[in-house]
Order: sequence, then structure tokens, then C-alpha cells
Amino acid sequence: EEFELVKNRYGRVPVFGPEIIREECHESGKGTAFFNFMTRKIGINVPFVERLSQDGKRDKVKIIRGLYSHEFGHFCLLPYTLSLALFLSYKAQKVFGRFAETIYANFSDFEDNQLVLDKDLMREELKETLAETFETMPRPSPVFSAIYSVYNERYNLGLNIDISSFNNDIQTKINDAITQLGQMTIKSPQDYVDKREHIVYQLQYSQMQCFSNAIMPLLEFELKE
Repeated sequence: EEFELVKNRYGRVPVFGPEIIREECHESGKGTAFFNFMTRKIGINVPFVERLSQDGKRDKVKIIRGLYSHEFGHFCLLPYTLSLALFLSYKAQKVFGRFAETIYANFSDFEDNQLVLDKDLMREELKETLAETFETMPRPSPVFSAIYSVYNERYNLGLNIDISSFNNDIQTKINDAITQLGQMTIKSPQDYVDKREHIVYQLQYSQMQCFSNAIMPLLEFELKE
């Protein structure tokens, strides 16, 4: 029911599902929610939803809708095409080394979430989902503290993000990352006037580089911890 409601909001695009995973799963993506470009199928992990809803204390329906909207966003907004997803993943592997997967995945989510919110595609539902995702983290990392600070300021999630437990150097780097992330251009491939593939792909890659520049000092710190 919730899946079909969100699909209606996205204009009944050819995306299928949901695949319901009822057990904890450590396979990439399947421990939370996911979209598979090859099958055009969206899935959701039930234990993950239960954690976000804090066993029913929070609005589970809104959280499920927010998760579905985020995944529909990957098909409709960013990466938008399998070829762009592969291009960005390839460039990440070539340039960012051991951090490639983390940078690509978090960049894709960072842009997708804001595109969904800016275009008001289940905005309140995704806001609830993002807020609960952060609040249920055992100890938010410097990277997530920076990313969610941008969401919090831009979309009024009502989060209390306290970075005082980190040393002064890391606090400075988190604040620098927040500034840089807040200055990024948030665009879907559909939003560019010039839609030639090689132009769009390079513009999206340049944004991923900006994202990397912002969070790389934090990733390097986390690696040492």
C-alpha cells in the first residue's frame, strides 16, 4: 500500500517492488533499503524500519514512505540512469582509492535526499526518515555529523547535533565540511540545460569531487580511529 502511494507520487514510473527482507542482512544495501537498477526493483529491510521507528514509538508509516521515496529518487533524480551510476562509481574507484565506495554512496544519497526534499516528493516523510536515521545512530561519525548538519539547517529536521565529544581539530574539520557541503550545487541530470551525456556526466563528477574534498579529511580521521 505505501509503496503504491509513493509510486503514484512519482508518476507510476517503471519501478517495481517492494522486496521485503524480514531478517537482518549484511549484504550491501539490503540491511536498510535499496534500489537495483538492473531489475528496477526497490526493497526494504523490516528490522531496519523497526529500529528507525524505535519499535513503534515513531511514525512507522511515514518512515516507510520516506525510505521508498528516497529509493524512487535514485531512479527518477540521481543517479537517474544506470550508465551515470556506473560512470561515477568507476571514477570514484580510479580517484578515491580505499574511500571510493563510501564517497560514491554518500554523494549519491546526499544529492538524492536534497533533490527529493526540494521537489517535495514526500518531503515530510523523508524528513522524518532522515531525522530518525541520525537519532538512532549509536555514535554519529564526523562524516554523518557534517552531512546531517546540512540537512538539519536546510530542511529544519529538529536535530540536536552535538560535535563537542570530538577534539578541537576534528570539530574544525567538521565545520569546514559543513560549509563546503552547503555550497555544493544540487542538481539532477534532468536539471541541466545542456543535456549532452558527456557534459552532464562531467558536471556530476565535478560535484562528487567537491563532496570528496569536503569529507575526505573526516574519512582519513575515521580510518585512524
